[in-house]
Amino acid sequence: MDNQILDFLHKRLYPDQEKFTKEKQLFEEKIRAYYELKQFVYFVISEHPKDVIGQVKVGCEYFMQAEGDPSYISVETGISGLYIDLTPNESLVYIQKREQLLMEKLDRCTKTLNDIQAHIQTITSAMPLFGEHDIQEPITK
Repeated sequence: MDNQILDFLHKRLYPDQEKFTKEKQLFEEKIRAYYELKQFVYFVISEHPKDVIGQVKVGCEYFMQAEGDPSYISVETGISGLYIDLTPNESLVYIQKREQLLMEKLDRCTKTLNDIQAHIQTITSAMPLFGEHDIQEPITK
């Protein structure tokens, strides 16, 4: 029985913990990026600049400095590589909806991660009842 418990920990719970930790970090990064974009949109709406200078992705993670017209803003749709051009006001509405969706996903991911960590804690604290074992947690990056 001890081996089954250890197998469950090492083959199921620890990998799931790592997977959901990475997923949570990805959602947090996306939310942060939308927050920064929202701040830019607020700037465009309040200041009405004629031109803006910024970094433009030209492909293969290569960026160039470019000057652009802020009357339309390219917003990532969530589908890799697909962007849509929206006015600043339309962008704001879209960004708020995307942020809400990402926050819901982040909340679900966090709840799942907390459940996994609770299972790990429960099993590791109960292991002395099954005999003396050293439970080695995997090293997470």
